[in-house]
Amino acid sequence: SFQQYLLMLILFVACYFSITFITVRPFGWSILYYPAFMHYFNLGYAFHAAFSLQAYIAFLYSHAITAIVFHHIMLFALIALLAASPISIRFRNLKLDQLFSLLLIIIILARFILYPNLEDRFYTSFYLCILVLLVRKYMILNHSRK
Repeated sequence: SFQQYLLMLILFVACYFSITFITVRPFGWSILYYPAFMHYFNLGYAFHAAFSLQAYIAFLYSHAITAIVFHHIMLFALIALLAASPISIRFRNLKLDQLFSLLLIIIILARFILYPNLEDRFYTSFYLCILVLLVRKYMILNHSRK
């Protein structure tokens, strides 16, 4: 149900931030620790503690366009849509493969929003899962035709 889904999502976010808080507290870093981490990792790194939402959206946009032009994200998005097709309008009518493809797409989008980098090396495991789902779908289709 939607309430259970919302509860699980809230628990997931709480677990993430509590684990991050426990991990970074001994070092005196912020819970959003990346700028503090980069400062200690590379002393010449000049970080900006605050940024505007507009600047972040511009950053997301520039990295998305770079990924579309120079990486294979669009090819695998097309393969994921092929693996999930035909997509039903009703969520309850979706098969397990379709739900898993949809979950992979949601994970990729969420990861991109949290860490805006779409280099293929970060998504190889997702690409392999998508390819396995596509091969499985067409093997089942060919087997059912015989």
